[in-house]
Amino acid sequence: MSSRQQCLKVLMFPWLGHGHISPFTELAKRLIVMQRNVHVFLCSTSVNLEPLGKSIDDPSIEFVNFHLSTTELPEIYHTTRNLPPHLMPVLKTAFDDSKESFRSVVKTIKPDIIIYDFVQPWAPQVANEEGIASIALYIVGVASIALLAHYIIHPEREFPFESMRFSETERKLCDIIDMVTGDAAGRDRFLGSFERSSTSFILINSSNQIEADYIGYLSKLMKKEVVPTGFLVQEPAAVESGDDVVLLNWLSKKNPKSVVLVSFGSLLLGKK
Repeated sequence: MSSRQQCLKVLMFPWLGHGHISPFTELAKRLIVMQRNVHVFLCSTSVNLEPLGKSIDDPSIEFVNFHLSTTELPEIYHTTRNLPPHLMPVLKTAFDDSKESFRSVVKTIKPDIIIYDFVQPWAPQVANEEGIASIALYIVGVASIALLAHYIIHPEREFPFESMRFSETERKLCDIIDMVTGDAAGRDRFLGSFERSSTSFILINSSNQIEADYIGYLSKLMKKEVVPTGFLVQEPAAVESGDDVVLLNWLSKKNPKSVVLVSFGSLLLGKK
């Protein structure tokens, strides 16, 4: 038996945005460090994989092209990067319509396990139909996931954590909450990611040291163990010049634990 055949084959399938692909990539790196007999297949569109090839040179991580079943979008728009906002629904529909393309990838690779993104609840469905174990990876913090799950399952109850409670009016004004809780398709997409996983746990990009209460509550809500991966953040590159130096010089003058970083996400922030 060859060394490749002895490896545990893990197929990772993130949504088509850098903010999703990056945590999946970092998890792949950690799996390889922790368990040497792991071979990771990272599946995405070619426009997303191309820049990764310049920064990752590890034979244990293999890129797999995912072909969208669409002729409406040129390949340059098979990603959320630089995608005009009015084309986002087109990309999501094309992605959902490419279920059979993903099945072809699964049948070719024959992975032992699939780690998928919460955006595509049809991925674990394919895994189950092909007799392959599947695990959901949530790339956002537990607090927000617990809040959404709560308002879907118990819309009539207040969220148990006072600092994040929303009135019914506020929930309707909040696009993300209303999109997930107020729409049947949104609820199915969100809950389906939990329910269709073949394992008794899900992975989440967080830490018990910061979000232990939310992790416990989400586990209770969804009746699945929520396993934090630790924060899946890319190791910083060496800083030599430019805006990073200005920022670090500014930070160096601040007292310890006196600065809070708030990130709204570079992709959406840039489109406002």
